Formats: sequence, C-alpha cells, structure tokens
Amino acid sequence: MAPQDDIGAGIAAGQKYFSLALKFAGGIMLFLMAGFGLDRLLGLTPVLTILGTLGGATVSCVSVYRELMADAAKAKSRAQGPP
Repeated sequence: MAPQDDIGAGIAAGQKYFSLALKFAGGIMLFLMAGFGLDRLLGLTPVLTILGTLGGATVSCVSVYRELMADAAKAKSRAQGPP
C-alpha cells in the first residue's frame, strides 16, 4: 500500500501549492480591481490601477512567502523529532 500513500501525499502537496498560487493571483486581482474602481471614481485613470497592482503583488508575495517559511519550519521540526 505504499504507492497509494505516495500518491495521496503528492496530491495533498499539489493542492497546497495550487491554493498558494490562487491566493497570490487573487490578491493581485483584488487590489487591481480596487485601484481601478478608485481610478474611475476619482478620475485618475492609470495611477491607482498601477499602484493597486503593485501593492497587491507585494502583499500577495509577502503572504505566500510567510506561509512557505512556516511550512518549512514545520517540516524541519518534524524531521528533527520530539526533543
């Protein structure tokens, strides 16, 4: 039954990284749409859309990085075993 366990672990890891990709893309889209909406409201056509996109990319990148570092720390502590 070892091959089934390997397949399940691979699928779980794939789902995890896919959710991180969606989080990254969703954050950018959210900030982009907010910037676009404010641009239309205030009449500053490209300015806030660009700032929103850059801000969303920055926030999303930091969020994904923190989650990956937390996972790496968990994996490292599991590999070392209980103290």
